[in-house]
Amino acid sequence: MFLAGLIWFLIFCVIAGFSTNFFMLVACRAAQGLGAAAYVPSVLSILAKVFAEGKDRNVALSYCGAAGPLGFILAFFLVRYSVFRDEKP
Repeated sequence: MFLAGLIWFLIFCVIAGFSTNFFMLVACRAAQGLGAAAYVPSVLSILAKVFAEGKDRNVALSYCGAAGPLGFILAFFLVRYSVFRDEKP
């Protein structure tokens, strides 16, 4: 499930990057959500299998849990302060 969801997500990331209109972008983002729904839960089970119960597993799961909110914060700053602005004349 992990690999299938990841490939699905990546394919629609590329298609979304080349989208030509708003509706195509929204459809690709919805498809990305389906891919993410397939591989994100698998990440937790992979971490639980790879790391033995104890401190190492707790640290790995904590980093995984912190990655989501940190990604949103990083994306905000990248979009807010990037040079690629949509300036209307």
